[in-house]
Amino acid sequence: MEFPLRSPARCHLNAEKVSPIEIHYQLVEVYGEKCMDVKNVRKWCREFSEGRENVHDEQRSGRPSFPDSQTTQIEEMVRNNRRITLYEIVEGPNEECSYFTVQNIVSEVLGYNKVSARWVPRQLTDEHKRKRKCVDLVR
Repeated sequence: MEFPLRSPARCHLNAEKVSPIEIHYQLVEVYGEKCMDVKNVRKWCREFSEGRENVHDEQRSGRPSFPDSQTTQIEEMVRNNRRITLYEIVEGPNEECSYFTVQNIVSEVLGYNKVSARWVPRQLTDEHKRKRKCVDLVR
């Protein structure tokens, strides 16, 4: 559970004047036993004493875990063959992807579930609904 801090500067001043164990006791009084442990309080006190002024996470320069080209390529493979397995996707042109990366892309990024040996979207988009209506009319 995340609690909003009204004044982060006040935390900075507290960290300089009070020992980490005392800060932890104060946190336990206010938030109960489910607050951060003493180890993390000591870490934050150390960071504030080294000059940190903000309690919010700093921006990180990271790269995406997989490029968009792989995602679009995997999506195209799934759309062309709804019965394709994850192993077939891995053995295809995506040999640099691991099984778990492909599984993450298909299930989390693209939002597909395996139902009766077919990949289906978790939630139907407007395009899917239109296609579904067209198929129902043909039958």
